[in-house]
Amino acid sequence: MELRQYWGVVQRRLWVVIALTLIALIASVAMRPERDPTYKVTIKLAVKPTAEARSQNYYGYDGYYAYVVSEYLNDDIAEVVKSNDFMTELRNRLKDRPGGPPGGYIEARKAHRVLTLTVTAPSERDGKDIAATAAKMLQEDQQKYLGGISDQNPSITIVDEPVVAVGPAPARDAVDIALRTALGLIAGLMLAFLLEYLDTSLRTPGEVSELLKLPVLGELPKEKGRRRAGSAA
Repeated sequence: MELRQYWGVVQRRLWVVIALTLIALIASVAMRPERDPTYKVTIKLAVKPTAEARSQNYYGYDGYYAYVVSEYLNDDIAEVVKSNDFMTELRNRLKDRPGGPPGGYIEARKAHRVLTLTVTAPSERDGKDIAATAAKMLQEDQQKYLGGISDQNPSITIVDEPVVAVGPAPARDAVDIALRTALGLIAGLMLAFLLEYLDTSLRTPGEVSELLKLPVLGELPKEKGRRRAGSAA
């Protein structure tokens, strides 16, 4: 079967393909599970290491070295706040709050001396509690969390108070809908070819010639074509 014949089958059974594709799309949207919204709480921290003491005859570049050290510290602090031990300690601190310990996780991103913590949580309250407690832990227990990283005794201050935003809908839902719709399209194509295979009617001169093994000597025009011919006469 040539490509033109395949395309002819699709055109004749196009309603089947469209119907199954639409059914798959509608069913995917209707059966999509309801998901609770996620909240993203962002808090910005400034990390400033203690400047190195200078002797009377010592000429140093305290500002430059402090800038470099703060960047390294931000890298290290970002890994600390994402660690399981840090989150376990954070939840232990909040275990007695009404509703129990919060759910969520922390992501960290640095921009020179500023460290941005983004908390993704199932509720705004959980996100704010995690963000505030994380900042407090870094400020009050520096030796515990940063002592093994640096002896700079950095000063950590809050640049921006927590900012709350509702997280976008999970991209997985859109992917699931697209995949199910594609499966509906494939099923529609397969059904179209199955119906064509089971249909024993002859539609084209080529099919007649192939079946009878005889050439076609004439062909009656369609009803629409005969009317045109009669009106022209």
